[in-house]
Amino acid sequence: MIEQLSLGVSDPERAGRFWAAALGYRRRARRYDGDEWIVLEPPPGTSGTAIAMDLSESAAQEFPRLHIDL
Repeated sequence: MIEQLSLGVSDPERAGRFWAAALGYRRRARRYDGDEWIVLEPPPGTSGTAIAMDLSESAAQEFPRLHIDL
């Protein structure tokens, strides 16, 4: 079972809002000061894989090797 997908994104807040709305996921509270990850989890009582996003300052690839199929 896959527990979490971790993604590097250029705008974590924006990506988090998009994926939360698209999947009906909820944002998990930050676990400690300095925790910059945006982590989305499925609603309680449902199954699914968490998605974690953090800032990536590297250039976006023309053909990323990971994408999410809905």
